[in-house]
Amino acid sequence: MRNLYRFYSLFEKLLDEDLIFIDSAMDFRRLCKAIGAPCRKLDSLIFDELGMGGDDVIKCYRDQWERGLCAKYGKSFRFTPEG
Repeated sequence: MRNLYRFYSLFEKLLDEDLIFIDSAMDFRRLCKAIGAPCRKLDSLIFDELGMGGDDVIKCYRDQWERGLCAKYGKSFRFTPEG
């Protein structure tokens, strides 16, 4: 469980400090793979802590970032993953 909290902390750091969510191709599964985290367990912990899953958290970060850019520059920015 201790390792899981380390992954949780790293997830937070990657979003808050490294702005990993800006990469529109980045989703929770890819992020977990990149850091070697157990996707389902980490997603469950994130849900327990925040009330939403990892992909939803990433989406919230993108939405807030877009709103901030739109407010600052008056333009529309989209981080929609291609697929």
